[in-house]
Amino acid sequence: MRLLLLGGSGQVGRELRRSLAALAQVQVLSRQDADFMDLARRREAVRDCRARLVVNVAAFTDVDTAETPRRRI
Repeated sequence: MRLLLLGGSGQVGRELRRSLAALAQVQVLSRQDADFMDLARRREAVRDCRARLVVNVAAFTDVDTAETPRRRI
């Protein structure tokens, strides 16, 4: 089975990547690979992967900046 892991370069993503490798072929997309703020690009990445399952652990952890409305990182 093919699985797409979004946010695979973060702390949770790295641990999941290691754990899920025994269960499925894991493809990882990190922020460097795809702009998660761009819905069209994210859809394209999911479609291109042809995964049967998508796990999203992408997160924005800079709390102060995250609370600033409409600020794009």
